[in-house]
Amino acid sequence: MAASTQHDASQKAFPPGRANPPAAGLWIRGGLAALAVLISPALATPVSASETPPLAFDTVTVQIGAFNVGREPVHSGAGFEIRNSTWSQSLPHSDRLRVFPVVGFGGSAGQAAFGYTGVRADLTLPYRWRMSGGFAVALYSGYGNIDLGGPVEFRSSFVLAHRLANGLEVGATFFHLSNGRLYRNNPGTNELALVLELPLGSLGRRAGH
Repeated sequence: MAASTQHDASQKAFPPGRANPPAAGLWIRGGLAALAVLISPALATPVSASETPPLAFDTVTVQIGAFNVGREPVHSGAGFEIRNSTWSQSLPHSDRLRVFPVVGFGGSAGQAAFGYTGVRADLTLPYRWRMSGGFAVALYSGYGNIDLGGPVEFRSSFVLAHRLANGLEVGATFFHLSNGRLYRNNPGTNELALVLELPLGSLGRRAGH
């Protein structure tokens, strides 16, 4: 009887046709480990401004908040996004609006994980405020009760942030993740999070003084 109860609970946790792997959990841990490896040289190696080495990317945005907002269940979520500001492109007749490519990774405590790549547009506002919008294509892996219909998803985002005197930016972000009706099931999900943007090149130069 106990074995039957345990089997039924397992079937509820993971829908039919899906294995019971900790795949998303491994993705999340792997993503965080990759972030630590990527940013450690910029933070740990003091260099002078004249010796600053070129970086494949120079800015990391860290996000921590709530995943699956507006639906049940809501889980804690986290992620990061990287970019290279030297690849940005100003739009004609506007030096306050810049567009650049981004790559990111996110996940939740509810066994969901995704990686994405796309573009982001930054609009510089008065008093060191910034407003951003982004669009990306994502590869999603979800188990249990956060099924978004399939692996290919689209991520649209909005950010409002304020730049501090030391160059760091703090703010909030909202993003929506859905498959755009690529699959029969298209529930979508939302995340609301706090963001911290770290300019790695500036941090490395300050560490060298």
